[in-house]
Parts: sequence; C-alpha cells; structure tokens
Amino acid sequence: MYRLLWHLSTWIVLLLLYRAYLDRLKKTASAKISSPEEKRRYALCAGLLLLPLVGAVLIALMRYAKELSSVTTVPEFLRLSAAVYLVVLSVLLVAIGAALKMKRPSTD
Repeated sequence: MYRLLWHLSTWIVLLLLYRAYLDRLKKTASAKISSPEEKRRYALCAGLLLLPLVGAVLIALMRYAKELSSVTTVPEFLRLSAAVYLVVLSVLLVAIGAALKMKRPSTD
C-alpha cells in the first residue's frame, strides 16, 4: 500500500511541477512561440516523449490484463511501465543523437 501511495505522490508532484513550469513559461515574454515551424517542433518533441509512454502502458496492460484488478499488481504495472518507457526513450534519444551527428557536416 505504501508503494502505491509513493507512486501516486510521485506522479502528482511531477504534474504539479509541470503545471508550474507551464505557468512560468506563459508569464515570460520571451517564451512566446511565434512561428508555425516552432509549434511543429514542440509538437514533435511532445509526441516523441509521449509515444514511448503509450507503448509502455500498452505492454504493461497486456502483461497484467487479467490480474490488474488486484491492488498488489498496480505497483508492478507502474514499475514495468516506467522501465519500458525509460528503455524506449533512451533508445530513441540515442537514435536521434546519432542521426543529428551524422547529419552535421564534418569539419575535417
């Protein structure tokens, strides 16, 4: 039960921090997104961060579909979702970094 409360409090605090960050961005004059290209870039970044999360939750749901009604499987479900998300996100960031490195012209 304590782990469930721990997970819930972690997600709630993350959402509160995200909300505070967005409020701060809205108050800052330099944070205005002016061009459609910038909006598209931000939407792409948000999509790249959310896509692995959706996949991780689906994988965890398939694994715990029958047992998810039990309170004891919720922490396992959250742990598996987080682990899959971090692995997929790490691979995605490495792939993006490698693609950007190959795209950059060499200075030799």
